[in-house]
This record gives sequence, structure tokens and C-alpha cells, in this order.
Amino acid sequence: MRTADIYFAIYRYVLRFLFAVFFIRYEIEGEENLEYLVKSKTGAVFASNHISNLDPVLYMLVQAVNIRFLAKNSLFRVPVLGWCIRKCGQLSVNRSAADSRAIRSAIDYINKGQVLCIFLEGTRSATGELLPGKPGCAMIACKTKAVVVPSAIWGSHEILPKRAYLPRLSKVKIKIGKPIFFDELYSRLGSEVEDEREVYNLMTDKIMNEIRELHESIRRTA
Repeated sequence: MRTADIYFAIYRYVLRFLFAVFFIRYEIEGEENLEYLVKSKTGAVFASNHISNLDPVLYMLVQAVNIRFLAKNSLFRVPVLGWCIRKCGQLSVNRSAADSRAIRSAIDYINKGQVLCIFLEGTRSATGELLPGKPGCAMIACKTKAVVVPSAIWGSHEILPKRAYLPRLSKVKIKIGKPIFFDELYSRLGSEVEDEREVYNLMTDKIMNEIRELHESIRRTA
């Protein structure tokens, strides 16, 4: 991943330049909560709400760790953007069908010490309001026994709304929460499918509540 990390650094400089050109401001709060990941060099699930196609790109501005994500396979065919996200080591996923290969790749990434962003709601919110959480994030966390870092984003849905051709003046706010350790729940995982579903649901509720608090906090100050 060393080469991909170099592209990450270049990408951040380019994106900051573009933000300056289009007068788009951004603020990232809570990067100190990633200190555990930096020191332990452990993999993690980075769980967030989702309000814009720009969200994965914007999360790449986080400097404490390089955050990778599951990108729609169609994005890899977009000129320039596709080349960039491929060089940065992002994962391709087929959103039109259950993609077991992408899930295996996600688990492998985390087990190798990478931080992988998963949007808990499973799809974008058209209004910016939070949607119900899906169990996919919890499932991948359970498969890797990873720490989960909740985060919320606001404002990205206003930068490039539907039918807009140029970015609008806006401010993006990202707030990263404290890591959640699910060791107790991981220890409850058994061979029964119902036990696994119960653990997934408990984890999803906990993560969603943390994201909700972060989300409300940055909306109040937006």
C-alpha cells in the first residue's frame, strides 16, 4: 500500500487546491480520536452517514489515517476520477448484486491494518436526514473483530446538487467520534445464525446512535 499512500498525499493537495478555487470550505473535527489507530496500526471500520457521491472523496481529506472505501464499480470507469481512486487503493463493488468478492476484499483490507469506510445506511439520503442503519457494517466488523469509528458528514449534499454543473459555495463539516470497542459482543458470536443477527442488530443500533449524535452536533453549528 506504500505507493497508494503516496497517491493519497498527492490527492489531498489537489483537492485542497480545487476547494480553494471554488471557495468551498471544509472542517474536520475529531481527528485526535484516530490516535489509537495510528499508534496500534490496526485495521478499523470507519462508519458514516451518506448524503452525497462526494462523501468518499471528502473523507480522503482526513490526514491522521488513509481512509479507503467501497466504491461503485461505475466510478472506476469515470475518466481521471477512476484512475485516481484506483491509484489510491480504493475497492470496487458491484452495487447491483451481492458482491461476495468485494466483501472478501474488505475483510482482507481491514485484516491487513487498513481503515475502511462503510456507509451504515447502505445508500445516500436524498434529504440529508439519517436513514435506518443496515447490518452490513456490523457484519464486516464482526468478521474482522475490528474497532469501529463513527463519523458524520454534513454539507456535501449542497456542493453539487442534482442538475448542477458547477460546485456551489458551501461548507462541509466532518466530525469523527471516539472508537467503539465491541469485544464483549464479539465474544457472544456463536454458530447459530440468530445469534449473529442479534449481535449485528445491537452493533448497528449502537453505531447509528453515535452517528446521530455527531450528525446533530455538526448540523447545529453549520
